[in-house]
Amino acid sequence: MKRFLKGFSVLVILATLLTTIAYAAVVYESGNNLVTNTERWQYIYDGYGQCQGTSYKNVYIRYSNGASGDTGRLYSQNTYDYTIATVSYTYTDTLNPFAPKVQFNYGFTAK
Repeated sequence: MKRFLKGFSVLVILATLLTTIAYAAVVYESGNNLVTNTERWQYIYDGYGQCQGTSYKNVYIRYSNGASGDTGRLYSQNTYDYTIATVSYTYTDTLNPFAPKVQFNYGFTAK
């Protein structure tokens, strides 16, 4: 019986890890303008934003309410032509289930 419980516990742990390794979400996409937020291991978040100068001047991403505090708006460089401007940031949270949920926000600056 102990052997069964040990094997079952290992199986449950592996299933949990495999289903929570990474969760990627395309938050916004329109042409070359894109924002994504990827969650890894339930406490690491990778934010990415890009914009093309023909549509917007720049893009920002922001994390708040997590263990690492508020990042404020993290802007890409300004672009005014067909070039792509990007911004990225890795945010580390906590595994505390009672902590506030991390919020991800983004925005574009019009020309």
